[in-house]
Amino acid sequence: MPASPLRISLGSTGLRGAKAAPPDLILLDVNMPEMNGYEVCQHLKAEERTREIPIIFISALTEVLDKVKAFAIGGVDYITKPFQVEEVLARIETHLTMRKLQQQLQAKNIQLQEEIQEREQAEERFAKAFRASPNPIAIATLSEERFIDVNPSFLAMSGYSLEEVIGHTAGELRLGKDRETIANIIQRLVDTGAVYNQEF
Repeated sequence: MPASPLRISLGSTGLRGAKAAPPDLILLDVNMPEMNGYEVCQHLKAEERTREIPIIFISALTEVLDKVKAFAIGGVDYITKPFQVEEVLARIETHLTMRKLQQQLQAKNIQLQEEIQEREQAEERFAKAFRASPNPIAIATLSEERFIDVNPSFLAMSGYSLEEVIGHTAGELRLGKDRETIANIIQRLVDTGAVYNQEF
């Protein structure tokens, strides 16, 4: 989508235009009829539809306080008249690039939040199924085969408490007699990522 800076030199008309079709960037004169640029900026920053639009002030006012006020109410830059067209274009390009990067970052953050929410929901569904399953289920590390968590059905079948199981291996708890078969299955899991229909 091409960049669309908007030059505002008449307060109320510029406000209506910006709200109707928000531009990528606004060039805003300070001294204008009806309302000055500072007032227009405050209105723009108060509206959700226009508050994120970068605003560059253009003015013949060169006092430091004028510039400070422009930045304080949300301006991103301040250009004094008379100005060089090349300088204005360079600043516009810089702020448009910064705005584009900011929008990309915001989109990534939204995507990340959605992914986090989906993962939390999936973990919650798994936790409910894990706890409620009538079949014994255990979660263990692949490196040392030590139990991280087990469900109530596992405890009921093994006769151990949760505290007695966590951090131990099946061999230490004497839960499986065929250690070689178990070791082979775990190695296959490491190599392929999944095993199915195994029973001990």
